[in-house]
Amino acid sequence: MADHVTFQVLHHQYLDDKNPRGIDTCLFSGNLDLLKNHSNFFVKNNRATCQVCGKKYAFYVCTICNLHCCFKADHKMSSISCSISLHNDNQFGLINEDWKKYFGDKPGQYKKPNTLETKKNAAHVLNFMTNIGVICCIVFNCLIIAIIIIFIH
Repeated sequence: MADHVTFQVLHHQYLDDKNPRGIDTCLFSGNLDLLKNHSNFFVKNNRATCQVCGKKYAFYVCTICNLHCCFKADHKMSSISCSISLHNDNQFGLINEDWKKYFGDKPGQYKKPNTLETKKNAAHVLNFMTNIGVICCIVFNCLIIAIIIIFIH
């Protein structure tokens, strides 16, 4: 199996998951209100593999995203990191479900990305988010110019 850095998601794949039609997004870096909302929808469920770390014994599912992950399994706060990473834009393309969806990985072959892979992916996704911001600014500026031209004439 190739590492997570060899295969990276594409811009349109990120946009499709960041802004899905008719359903809530599962990616919301920078919006803690959405994270808070999703954390209220974690319920105990049948055992499944964690989408983030790959542990075989994840008993919680985000019912909005319909994805299993570790969620506060013990008294340590480190066990909540999987539920946060599941909803983090920087992890897009690294979780098990994304790996299967975009790269055709076979079940059981998923491995948790290491720190280097996670950092490289975060930079890759940040590039998408920066491009989205630049495009929005360009469109906004064009609209303002068009409005000014209309009012002048």
